[in-house]
Amino acid sequence: MARTIALLLACVALACSEPAAKNTRIVSGRILEVLDSPPYRYMRLETKQGEQWAAVPMAAAPGTGKVEITNGVTVRNLDLKSLNRHFDVVVFGILSR
Repeated sequence: MARTIALLLACVALACSEPAAKNTRIVSGRILEVLDSPPYRYMRLETKQGEQWAAVPMAAAPGTGKVEITNGVTVRNLDLKSLNRHFDVVVFGILSR
């Protein structure tokens, strides 16, 4: 729970900073799979570079189609007990489209 709160605060801090930090990621692609674990929606995306997991706040997240996620922060070796799932890499960010 503490890690989830820390990730949420990091995403909020990045979203509020102006201009966006140059080392933040932009991930875009077609949604292949969706997993919900409030407060985030985890999406497996098909990108030009291959498949990539990304997470955005659930309220803003679609279930299908193409998305672009900005202000991405990369988190490695994330274990989510709520989903009984391990992610090697997840990019947490803000949905821009």
